[in-house]
Order: sequence, then C-alpha cells, then structure tokens
Amino acid sequence: MKNKIVFVGMPSCGKTRIGKRIAKALELDFIDTDNIIKQRAGRDLSEIIKTSGDDALLKFENEALMTNFKTPAVIATGGSAVFCTEGMNKLSKESVIVFLDINISTLKSRVKSLEARGVVMGGKSIEEVYMQRRALYLKYADIIINNDRFNAAQTTVNIINRLVKKGYIRIF
Repeated sequence: MKNKIVFVGMPSCGKTRIGKRIAKALELDFIDTDNIIKQRAGRDLSEIIKTSGDDALLKFENEALMTNFKTPAVIATGGSAVFCTEGMNKLSKESVIVFLDINISTLKSRVKSLEARGVVMGGKSIEEVYMQRRALYLKYADIIINNDRFNAAQTTVNIINRLVKKGYIRIF
C-alpha cells in the first residue's frame, strides 16, 4: 500500500509549495527533505557542496530519503534525490511519486543560479543537468504534472484529481 505522496522535479518546479498545499488539503503531515538535510548537516545545501562536494550532499540526500517517515505524509524531495537509487527505490515501493515537470526555459526563468541553490551539477551545463534528471524523474514517476504555468491552486486540484482517478486516495 502506497501511503505517502512524494514530489520530485527540478529546483523551482513547485515541490515544496504544491506539497504543502496538498498536505493541507488532505490533512497530512508535510516533510521537506532539504530541511532534514540542513538540520542534520548544520549548514545549507550550497555550503555542503562548496565545502564537501556533490557526493557529500547526495549522501545526506539518500539518508533523508531512507528516513522512516511518519505515514501517511506528503514529502518534497531535493531535485537531486533521483540520483539516490537506494532512497528512491524505497520511496517507490511505499509512495506515489508525483513528478512536477517544467521545461528548460521555465527552469531558466525561475532560477538564476543553480549552484547558489545547492544543486548537484557535476560540472555539467544546466541543459545537461535538466536532461539527465528529467529521464530519472520520468523513470520513477507514477503521476506527471506539467507545472510550467505554476498556478498553485489549479495544480493542487489537478494532482488531487489524478490521485483519486488512479485510486491512490479517496475523497469522501
């Protein structure tokens, strides 16, 4: 039984904003794995990458994904979560994975500096990172929502409708 709703997607696609709205609408706890990482590491994601490297951030990310979260819950992951195979496999078994998809031009307009946000780049361009991650988001996704227009209220309703239609939740 999948008893969590997990959001994946690129930075600024709306994982936290939409996740909070879904959690409120469904009266569930909301968890942001970026906050778990910051708390455990005692520093921001960009600082982890700057001082310890991409692999250190991915280690923290995987540990956050492996946390035994109170269930049911809505979870917003970091954009690099899809590189954490162990954690994503765990979440795939127990969660509905919702991919908030945005196109590359939307990403560029919303985020001026991925590095400043603590994004694992691995020396790649924004286009390369986008293509690499998007393939992984699609691999894990149970539901795909285009969020280029970013109307939070409509996106929330759209996701809840899809969750109901696919039988993941029931609204009484």
